[in-house]
Amino acid sequence: MTLAAPSEKLKVIRRDARRLLQQSTVPIRHMASFVGRAMALNPTILPARLHTHSLTTAINGALRHSSCMSHLN
Repeated sequence: MTLAAPSEKLKVIRRDARRLLQQSTVPIRHMASFVGRAMALNPTILPARLHTHSLTTAINGALRHSSCMSHLN
């Protein structure tokens, strides 16, 4: 059995990755959306989890930081 990702999904992920790389700051929601789309391809692209792990760690760190900052107000 062979699994393949639809070419349109791959194009969207590549386009979104380029857009994210061009921005100096990225909203957490946009990064989480990108990671979710990439993880949806996990069954077809084996190293997808390895490539998104550092992004997920960064998202979690940013969320922890923002929740700590909200307690200060």
